[in-house]
Amino acid sequence: VPAIEFYPGEKIQLQYNVTPWYVADDYKITYSVGNDLIAEVDPETGVVYAKKEGSTIVSLSVEGSNVNARIRVTVRNPFVIENRQLIAYKGLDEEVIIPDDEGILYINSYAFCLYETDIEVEVDEDDYDANKTPEGNKSIKKIVVPNGVMYIEKYAFYNCKSLTKIVFPEGTAGIGAYAFYDCNSMSAINIPEGVEKLLSHTFYGCASLEQVQIPDSVTEIQD
Repeated sequence: VPAIEFYPGEKIQLQYNVTPWYVADDYKITYSVGNDLIAEVDPETGVVYAKKEGSTIVSLSVEGSNVNARIRVTVRNPFVIENRQLIAYKGLDEEVIIPDDEGILYINSYAFCLYETDIEVEVDEDDYDANKTPEGNKSIKKIVVPNGVMYIEKYAFYNCKSLTKIVFPEGTAGIGAYAFYDCNSMSAINIPEGVEKLLSHTFYGCASLEQVQIPDSVTEIQD
């Protein structure tokens, strides 16, 4: 059985070929999935939507015949961690608790974005996201950052439109520009003790933000 792997929240368009091509319209093709807790598939279009970590089978059947095809779909662990950096969280949970046993020091740019995947774009191990376009994340309402995280990169929480609360540990040294870009459900935030500078446009697009608690460690606030 052939296999594909992707992350929660991502979509992949399955494709098939009918030979000869000119009889394709004579057949009704239907898709189904073995475990819809792990992934969903549109029965007509074959678009597969990943939901949670695990594996399942997506099947294609042809009405009125015994012709069928199957593919194994594996949904990966939503946390992508490399070299003590949280590269990405690709899940759909409302509350996200970042693992505290991985020694994470940095939260990367666009770490909480979900992506549209174009399977026609080739990728390699040096750029595994080359076929993905950032879409933001509408599921996350709360994020808990573990002790030891030193820096939040720019655009880290980009377009997390449902995010209302984020819990930082003390000791975080920096938060990048545009870190909370378009987090427009957040009404209040506490900047952790240890941050020395608030960069420009940190809260750009946070239309509901009314209160920002700034610690004594902050010595500079940019426009």
